[in-house]
Amino acid sequence: MADFLDAGAVPGVKGLVIQRSEQQYLPGARALYKVRRRETTEAVIDAITGTMRRPQTLVLGRLDDAGAVRPAGRGA
Repeated sequence: MADFLDAGAVPGVKGLVIQRSEQQYLPGARALYKVRRRETTEAVIDAITGTMRRPQTLVLGRLDDAGAVRPAGRGA
């Protein structure tokens, strides 16, 4: 499985969803195990450069333990 999860091994695949062979499908239950190819996190858009109609750069932030937004990165 480690080879499968290597970057670029299978283009377009984000990860795997795994269940035991003896396990039955349970609609609405969170019984399956997810293996992602990369770590992700949630962020908020803290600011933009450019206009709202044509933003050029997004400044991203994450909430710290106290609930304050801290700069986390930027993207174009």
